[in-house]
Amino acid sequence: MNRFEAWRIERKLSCEEIAERLGCPDKHATVRRWCLHPEHPSYLVPAIEDQQKIQQLTLGHVLPSYWSAEKSDVRSRKAIKGARNGRQ
Repeated sequence: MNRFEAWRIERKLSCEEIAERLGCPDKHATVRRWCLHPEHPSYLVPAIEDQQKIQQLTLGHVLPSYWSAEKSDVRSRKAIKGARNGRQ
């Protein structure tokens, strides 16, 4: 589970409520994608502006640096899994 999803569940907020609080009620489907596990094919990293809004909403529990760290972590795990000829 990613940090944003954990924060959302802990506060018992729906993706629709988060989208409204971020000032973009039409983006609830996008918020759902932000909450997915980073290896899920539909996972989406928020735009920089949205990352900053999320930081404000979560009172610093989810920082913009979290999204870039998570993205690079997924890349490194995929590189290991996809090593040449299945060897590591």
